[in-house]
Amino acid sequence: MHSAVSVKRSTNDVECSCKFFNRYGYLCCHAFAALQQCGIHTIPRQFIKARWTKDALKNHTSIGSLETPSNCDKPERTKIKLTRAWFEFESCLDLVGDDEDKLDMVMLMLRDMESKLQNDSEQDDEPGQAHRADAFIGPLPLNEEGLRNPNISKNKGSGSRIKSTREISIQSKGQRTCSICNKTEGHNARTCPTLKK
Repeated sequence: MHSAVSVKRSTNDVECSCKFFNRYGYLCCHAFAALQQCGIHTIPRQFIKARWTKDALKNHTSIGSLETPSNCDKPERTKIKLTRAWFEFESCLDLVGDDEDKLDMVMLMLRDMESKLQNDSEQDDEPGQAHRADAFIGPLPLNEEGLRNPNISKNKGSGSRIKSTREISIQSKGQRTCSICNKTEGHNARTCPTLKK
């Protein structure tokens, strides 16, 4: 079954009988072929859904808004602010593009900010990493010992060869003795050295 495609050159509007865009939110191969035949080499803006853009999460969630939701606790608020700061940094880099002067300016600002943050962290009484760990798991109680190494456990067969059932039965029965000399030297009554003497 062939699909019929209609293209309006004035508005760059394209419509296909397969209704692929209505179902999935992006153009079908028939629409792309028709646009290319009409000399349109870029996707028209009206056919780019917001959910396929890189700013979809930023613009359609609480991360994109400047106000922090009031019904979330401190760790959740911190997580939202960290994600929001990352989005802002990425948008700044997008604005910079390939301009080297702007890149140098961003690098200088980042180094200045990093040095200020390092000075602030050195002036704090609590160490930074320990403080971050305590925020998640809580400080170690004074009367409680730290974690010790677990006891070493050996799995079945580790460190020794697995013996067959025949070998185990031979060991449990004990070695046979010669009926002539009553010794266990790897011989029996037929091959006993006393008979040869």
